[in-house]
Amino acid sequence: MRTPINRLKLYRRHIEGCKAKSDLDCSCPIWAYGHVRGKPFRKSLDTRDLTTAERRIKTILGETEEAAPQVEQVTIEYAIQNFLSDRRGRDCAPNTIEHYTRDLKQFQKFVQARGISDVASIQPAHVRDLVFQAYGPMKPRTKNSKLRNLKAWLSYCEQQLWIQKSPAFGIKPVKVSGYCRTALTVEQVSTILSHIDGLEEPQRGMFRALFLLLIYSGLRISDAWALRRTDLDFETGILGPIEIIKTKQEFEIELHPEAIQALSKLPNTGPRFFDNRRSWDTSYHWINDHFSRLMSKALGQRVTPHWLRDTFAMRLIENGVDIFLVSQLLGHSNVKVTQERYVSRKPKERLTQAIRQLSYDRPRLKRVS
Repeated sequence: MRTPINRLKLYRRHIEGCKAKSDLDCSCPIWAYGHVRGKPFRKSLDTRDLTTAERRIKTILGETEEAAPQVEQVTIEYAIQNFLSDRRGRDCAPNTIEHYTRDLKQFQKFVQARGISDVASIQPAHVRDLVFQAYGPMKPRTKNSKLRNLKAWLSYCEQQLWIQKSPAFGIKPVKVSGYCRTALTVEQVSTILSHIDGLEEPQRGMFRALFLLLIYSGLRISDAWALRRTDLDFETGILGPIEIIKTKQEFEIELHPEAIQALSKLPNTGPRFFDNRRSWDTSYHWINDHFSRLMSKALGQRVTPHWLRDTFAMRLIENGVDIFLVSQLLGHSNVKVTQERYVSRKPKERLTQAIRQLSYDRPRLKRVS
């Protein structure tokens, strides 16, 4: 009788954008493939550490029994700093690092008020109470975003063997029903542009060019702020290719003539369009805050620069552009992200309109005498 094959090999499933030259320098997920007791095997080992992966391989093959991992006594402060260093090493966007830092510091302050200073003492109730009660009246999607950041940090602590199991495991996000992004109407766009035209130079030219750039390209304001003059060909109107800060993906689009004209009128005092530090402070945060206040004051409600990206996406979808192309333009990792954010979950009116447009009438044939 032939002995069943019992052999596994390790390999890393490299994430897009990985620049590691060897597996030792890489931190991508580790998988195993081969045969276990004669049956094909291919599965993630749920770790990025080679030592942990080799131990789990032996357990799967039945050579050893996996002992319970020894949990180190690690302070919350140390775990947060270690996690942020790991995310910086993975080239996470500056905004992402900022959000991680803010949410984790809030969690640290919350648990320390309850006498907890080490990671191993964190309980599921602490995560649940902070996200769903301590934050108070907050939008469900904002609470879910904070929960995702906490889960990412606690999963990292589990991978480092600082805790045996993530306290956030099994905590489900808040249910979001009937949510769809808000797009600006034509009247609102005209109102904001009229308000911008009432400003004095050089703010008028800068904010008008920024507004038209965002609403005609779908860029995030962080990418618009980092845009260089060499990234735009004024003759052909082609913007890019540029690297998106958040996703590290390549972006290229033919810009609308109105936006090109507004950008061409900006003073050429530096390599970037919106970074003229010689006359006034136009750092990213300055532009983001003042631009938001400007649009909010024009419409009499809270408006953020991301509304222009939402308007760009929803107008394309309403005009019949294929959602896969819209997803590609926005740089989403999956078309499901685009569907969840920009396709209405109450399509009754659109469905009724589509049914009314159905026609099965066949052309009548004329008799030939």
